Amino acid sequence: MFANAAVIDVARIGDVTHEHLQKALPLLNDGGSIILNSSNPNAKDNDGIDVYAAIRAALRSVARTWGSELRDRKIRVNVIAPGATETLGINAPAATPALVPTPPRSSRTTSAALFRLPATARTRRVANAALFLASDRGSFTTRTDIPADGDNNQVTRRIEDLSANDPQFAAAKPSPVVAAALALPGLRLPRIVATALDGYADRPALGQRAVKFVKNPETRRTSLEVLPHFETLTYRELSDRVGALARALTNEPVRAGDRVCELGFASIDYTTIDLALGQIGAVAVPLQTSAAITQLQPIVSETEPA
Repeated sequence: MFANAAVIDVARIGDVTHEHLQKALPLLNDGGSIILNSSNPNAKDNDGIDVYAAIRAALRSVARTWGSELRDRKIRVNVIAPGATETLGINAPAATPALVPTPPRSSRTTSAALFRLPATARTRRVANAALFLASDRGSFTTRTDIPADGDNNQVTRRIEDLSANDPQFAAAKPSPVVAAALALPGLRLPRIVATALDGYADRPALGQRAVKFVKNPETRRTSLEVLPHFETLTYRELSDRVGALARALTNEPVRAGDRVCELGFASIDYTTIDLALGQIGAVAVPLQTSAAITQLQPIVSETEPA
C-alpha cells in the first residue's frame, strides 16, 4: 500500500485552521508493505508551513511505530521523503498570494525557492524508490526513512550542520580559489598535485597515530606503544617531502614511465612515495606485503614495460 498526501495549504501559524484527516486501516496480507509518502520539509525550517512540516516529520515516527506493531505479521512500514517533484499539481498556480510575487510565478518556481532545491525530480525517480520498498528486494528494509530529494538529502544536511557547528570541519572546506585553479583546462597530473599542495599549504594534510618506544626493564626488549593522540603533517610539509624524494629518485635514476613496486602499509611515507612517483611520471605498482611470491609475480609481469 502506498499512502500519499495531497496539496500543501501554505499558511502561517495564526492562519492555520484544523482539518480532519481521513484515516484508513488497510487490509493487508501477511508479509505486505506499507509505504508512507513524506517530503523534504520534514527536516527543514521553512516559514509558513510549520504544521505541514510537523505532520510530515511525524510520519517517520508513525512508520517506526507501525513497523514494530506489525512485525509479527511481517508487514514492513517505511517512509519515502521526496523533494519537489514534477507533477500536474506543482505546475498549477500557487495557492497562497502571500508567497507569490508580482508577476505571479508558477508553483514550480515557488516550490524550488521554498525548499531550496536546484531542480525538481521526475516522478519515475520517486517511483523507483517505492518499487524497491514494495518488492522482494526491500524485504529486509523496514521502519526506515528513505530520502529521494536529490542533493537535499541527509548527507547535505549533515554537512550543513557540521559547517555551522564544527570549526575544524568548516576550516577544511575546499577553497574556491584553489578549486578554480584545479579546474583550468590542460593541467597534467603533476601540476594538479602541486596546485593542491601549494593552495592548501597551511592546512593539515595527513595524520598518523603518535607512538613512542618503551623498553621493558625485565626483558630489556623495546616495543612500540601507541599514544592517545595523532601527529599531523601540513600540505606544505608534505610538498617538501614529495619534492625531496622526487629529486632523489631522479638521481638514482628513475625516469618517466619506469615501474616502481611499492611494498608497505597505508602511511604518511607511503603517500609521499606515491605522490613523488607521480611527480616524475613513474608508474607506482603497489604490492601486498602478505602475498606469496606466486601471487606477486603475475602483477610484476603484467606491469613490466613491453
